[in-house]
Amino acid sequence: MRRIISIALMLVSASVYADETATNRGLVSSANIVSWITSTFVILFIILILAYLLKKTRFGRINTGDLRIENQLFLGPKQKIMVVNAYGRKVLLGVTVNQINYLTDLDTNKSDFETLLKGSAQINDKPQESSDDTE
Repeated sequence: MRRIISIALMLVSASVYADETATNRGLVSSANIVSWITSTFVILFIILILAYLLKKTRFGRINTGDLRIENQLFLGPKQKIMVVNAYGRKVLLGVTVNQINYLTDLDTNKSDFETLLKGSAQINDKPQESSDDTE
């Protein structure tokens, strides 16, 4: 961030110096000073907006570890539910300002559901004996 600000200030000062040498006037002119100050504030404003956008979009963060946020759902101000992949295991977490709560493990629920479906399919595939007592 400091490098960007220093580069921007060098560019502005270089343009002011080039303007000074081209017209053989000094920096005493109030129009030059106002122009320089205005352009400096515009550049600083642009840098601050870009820094804010990078912070909000998480574009500048690189996640190389084994812990990743896969999805999140905002429930209210400062309250959300997150699906976190921790070392290949998906976990559902409830997150507020003061605490983080473990809700459930998503991978085991999927396997339990698949087991339930297989059991249900086996029950439905069995031939049912009719209990008709009508003669």
